[in-house]
Amino acid sequence: MSSSERPANKKILLTTVFVTGMVIMIFELVGSRVLAPYFGSGVDVWTSLIGLILASLSVGYFFGGRLADKQRSSAILGVLCGVSGLLIALTNASRDVVLRFFTGLTLDLPILVILSSIVVFTLPSICLGMIQPYALKLVLKDIKNAGKISGLVSTLSTTGGIIGTFLAGFVLIPFFGTSNLLLTIAFAMSLLSFLYRGKHLLKIILISAVVIVSSISSSLISVESIADIDTEYSRVIIYDREIDGRPTRVMTFGPFGFQSGIYLDNPNELVAGYIQNYDLTNELVPDSKRALMIGGGAFTFAEFYGNKYPGKHMDVVEIDSDLATISSDYFDFVQPANTTIFAQDGRRFIQGSDQTYDIVFMDAYSGAMNIPFHLTTVEFLEELKQVVEADGLVVANIIGTATGEGSNLVKRMVKTYTEVFDEVGLYQAPGTSKNQVQNLLLIASNNKVVNSPGLSGGLRSLLRRKVEVGIEDIEPLTDDKAPIDFLNQNARELIRQSQQKAK
Repeated sequence: MSSSERPANKKILLTTVFVTGMVIMIFELVGSRVLAPYFGSGVDVWTSLIGLILASLSVGYFFGGRLADKQRSSAILGVLCGVSGLLIALTNASRDVVLRFFTGLTLDLPILVILSSIVVFTLPSICLGMIQPYALKLVLKDIKNAGKISGLVSTLSTTGGIIGTFLAGFVLIPFFGTSNLLLTIAFAMSLLSFLYRGKHLLKIILISAVVIVSSISSSLISVESIADIDTEYSRVIIYDREIDGRPTRVMTFGPFGFQSGIYLDNPNELVAGYIQNYDLTNELVPDSKRALMIGGGAFTFAEFYGNKYPGKHMDVVEIDSDLATISSDYFDFVQPANTTIFAQDGRRFIQGSDQTYDIVFMDAYSGAMNIPFHLTTVEFLEELKQVVEADGLVVANIIGTATGEGSNLVKRMVKTYTEVFDEVGLYQAPGTSKNQVQNLLLIASNNKVVNSPGLSGGLRSLLRRKVEVGIEDIEPLTDDKAPIDFLNQNARELIRQSQQKAK
């Protein structure tokens, strides 16, 4: 330390440690939203992200400690804060470009997740990791108080991480969104550098770089979408495309396919084939009065059902309360008078419900990447059965193949439903083969479904597409063991390969 440089104030050092702890956890949580549109948000993605950031922080702790022993200077700590901010800003600017590149490679999905996470998150995490040991060296005055001071520094860093975790999950991500929140923590780290004495020109250059990078970020992120919205539960991306030669607006929560859509030239017409099949199954319960839908999406089917069947009532359970507003803003959703929306987890709703239903539509299995395991188990289905009328139906959409690669989850789901309901049928989409990834329709009831001449042609065609899957030696899914992400790996890989061929 030069004779002209004063030691950094202890309060400033401890504040830096606290803020950095917050930023690390916010950066990690936002990282899951960054990866979700490209790789989903399953356990494998979280495992790769958490492991990579922990490894990077460890590297940062190591080199930060070594640097502190070589040169004890508050100016260097200020530079580390500024560089961390710049690297976070660069991550925000380049993330989509980098992730699009990796999704185009013909590597196994787990390898792609790990490699892309390394490129996107490693450098900022290493630099953030260097700050705590360096600050500890500056605040430590003598060896006699080493234990007390190191404990204080660790406590403040952890406390900052705890507060950052709760703030990010409950407030910051839904309020700021992914891009704005990354830029916010980038500016926070850059501004910390001005609390330290040293070369002001370098600090000005760093903060100017953050401003420049931030100004161009919006032109590089989500260029194909018309809306990119972070809610409390997911990152919702909305974009326009053509389906069957018609202009269509779609909503997606993950990388494969879309979860909801409307034709812009006729918003009242159902887009997805499996949603059209949902409507057909109403004929199997001709006197139904009340339906339940678990998973709302853009509420396209809920609005269609309410308008088509004014004498029937539908309850829609959607855990993400923001989706109704988003659907109204971008999908012309108008809630029918005979439709009630509950912003609640589907299983908790079932557990607290004293209402029974003639038909239950399971649409919470949103794509091949995002399947809430607690809505797939024997225990859940036993609870669900209690709210289904004796002659009622449960209709579920499952993405996968009926046989071969990609059928692991499908077979386990069929087996699980068979454990609870007397009659379970699996029906494939028209014009598909059994080993082709598709939207398979599962119909479960305690009454045999009969393909009678009195049914409409569309429903008779659907019931003729029943497929048999071998489930004799299959284990059902339970609350104790439901490895959804592992079971669905092959299906996800098949979907990704088909999308690459389509491009």
